[in-house]
Amino acid sequence: IWCLRFYLEILYFIIPWFQYKLLWMRFFVYVIGTNSTIHKTYVGWTNDVEKRLEAHNSSKGAKSTRGHEWKLLYQEELGSKSEAMKREYELKRDIKFRSGLRKLIS
Repeated sequence: IWCLRFYLEILYFIIPWFQYKLLWMRFFVYVIGTNSTIHKTYVGWTNDVEKRLEAHNSSKGAKSTRGHEWKLLYQEELGSKSEAMKREYELKRDIKFRSGLRKLIS
């Protein structure tokens, strides 16, 4: 019984903390571009766009972004991780949108 009470007390403090954390978490979809020999764009999602862009530029981001200097072309804030992932999926397949952003690079 003391063990059950102990776990219930822990849950009493942990659950509100997670709810608070989720309430204030922000999710973004972003598009970055490079002005190398071929104009490339990359679409991703993150909680912190500036930190993620820094990672891409220091070759610690996605494998396909290494070795280039990237700049932010577009970002969009969404309400949840799943919404951000769905929007990322949509943007990766939206060729007209990405080619329009590529024109901003040159």
